[in-house]
Amino acid sequence: MVGIYNNTLRIFAVDKLGEMFNQVDMPLQYTAREMNYDLGLRKIITIETDHLTYPSETRAVIKDQIFQATEDEEYKEVSEQQVGYPKAAPGNWASCIRVIDPVGPKTHELLELSENEAAFSMLVTDKLGTGDRTY
Repeated sequence: MVGIYNNTLRIFAVDKLGEMFNQVDMPLQYTAREMNYDLGLRKIITIETDHLTYPSETRAVIKDQIFQATEDEEYKEVSEQQVGYPKAAPGNWASCIRVIDPVGPKTHELLELSENEAAFSMLVTDKLGTGDRTY
């Protein structure tokens, strides 16, 4: 079973019903909007999107500019998970597509969309029976 809570993907493995089961948390970059399982690749594909947020590349530039202006060594060590992301103006979006290997679980591939692009839905298809997947 797979579930989403806040910005965390949770994967539950139920080996035997009626007994305790294993739960694994996987932090996500943005809020998960949709999730599909690709049977051919045996991977989970999620799309993550947030409004009023900059993409990670822009956030890194902002963080570097603040560090350069303040020269505060402690600021380099601040975790965005603890203090939050810099807030963008209304109408700005950040989004990514993540391919997850559920066995690990670990991120197999991460595609960050360009600034102000947002993904809200997806469809996994097989290109004319070739086995090649498109998302």
